[in-house]
Amino acid sequence: MTAWLLAPSPVHARKMFSASSRVCALGTGRQLPVQVPSAPQRAARRTRSRKRLSCSTETHVHLVGFGLAGAALAFYLCERASQSQRLTISVVDSAGAGCAGGATHASAGILHPFTPRGRKIWLGDEGLICMREILGVISEKDSSPVARRSGLLRLATTDREAADYAAAATQMYPQQLYWDAARSQLYIPDAWVVDAPAYVRAIRRYLERNHSDKLTLWETREVRSVADECRRLQSLAEASCAAVTFLVIAAGASSRLLIPSLPLTWCGGHNLVFRSQDLTWPSPEFAAASTLTAGFSSTSAPGSVPLIGHGSYLVPTPDGTRVIGGATKEYGMTATEVLKAQSRSPSEQMARATSALRQPLSALLGRYANLAERYAAGESPLSNTGILRDPLEALYGVRALPPRSALGAVPLLGEIQHEALSMLASTSIPENTRVLYFTGLGSRGLIHHGIIGRLAADAVLRGESVVSLGSVASPTVLSSVRRAAAAAVAAS
Repeated sequence: MTAWLLAPSPVHARKMFSASSRVCALGTGRQLPVQVPSAPQRAARRTRSRKRLSCSTETHVHLVGFGLAGAALAFYLCERASQSQRLTISVVDSAGAGCAGGATHASAGILHPFTPRGRKIWLGDEGLICMREILGVISEKDSSPVARRSGLLRLATTDREAADYAAAATQMYPQQLYWDAARSQLYIPDAWVVDAPAYVRAIRRYLERNHSDKLTLWETREVRSVADECRRLQSLAEASCAAVTFLVIAAGASSRLLIPSLPLTWCGGHNLVFRSQDLTWPSPEFAAASTLTAGFSSTSAPGSVPLIGHGSYLVPTPDGTRVIGGATKEYGMTATEVLKAQSRSPSEQMARATSALRQPLSALLGRYANLAERYAAGESPLSNTGILRDPLEALYGVRALPPRSALGAVPLLGEIQHEALSMLASTSIPENTRVLYFTGLGSRGLIHHGIIGRLAADAVLRGESVVSLGSVASPTVLSSVRRAAAAAVAAS
């Protein structure tokens, strides 16, 4: 039996049709089974409808990953939400904030807005402003030293590097850089050293103390798929009565496993950690008087200024107790290689890192000492045996690298369209759920995480589309993002 559904109520519908009745979808001729809800089902639907109407301003953000990207996004969501906005945030991270496994854990913590050639990084100035803004807020409530303005020395090891550094300091940024031609050293005064894991943990403590009404749930567990997290998000949204939901994938290197279509490559790397008393070098002096060198003289503590050169670096930690030297680079890793590398024992990691880094780090120190002719022979930064002393530990992390663009490495930020999302999750995704990704910070995580996290947070809070960043972004889009970033920091 086929009929049109004209019954004025479910009760009449039951009387009109038998259990085998069929209803035609109007205009299609397609037959659908009659599904008459029971009284409890109708009551439940009315309750859910009232909830949706009463919670129309409620937004729930489910954040996967709490490294630099996730921490910055959570910070700006909480800080920039208006008092009238009802916002809840849940976080899931497999290792905890700043813990072993991710790139944040193994970061050397160098922060400045310049490329290795002495040019400005895209959004470098804006990123530095946002980073200092975050540090200023969390430092008021946290006494732990997570960052220090240290300055930075780049040693020119080739004629091309020397020419690039000289041009940058004398022609392009004379108020921000200083070039010591006699010693082939480029000095960057506004450079910082950051204890990245401690910084991420400090953000979490700040949010838990000051925004506990928004940061409502923290889970430490493995994340297996986007589909699982979508289901988890819907469960949390139902409990919090959220009408709009966001799933944000900010899982660093793991983002590629969750969203295979992301154009990311993996790069693993080791750093070595030394005691500061075992590894020091003389503080630099500059013969030429310059306002740039104010506060940067021979009175600085030995070993307090980071050195970069020969493809290596030595970076003192903010508290001055340790020195981080690195780094090895393992480009183009496969998923199997990543898992194998992360499963190595601490002794294996130490053996690999020491074997790979002793020679380049010794060369870096040796070159710096040779250039600094004013130092006596007894002030050699090397140990008595002429090699680096034994390190305390080896750090290992895997970075997610974005494709190169005309502006260098631009992080990935964007939204997965609903049709593609349903295919990715292999399940039906509610229309009110949006899935974003914020990953691919690469080697510029400290400079980019704050400003891009702020722009993404503003878009979420305003209900706007998130601009797509990455190598596919057009120059027009990148220019508009640059203008938006400049306007954002100017309004701070």
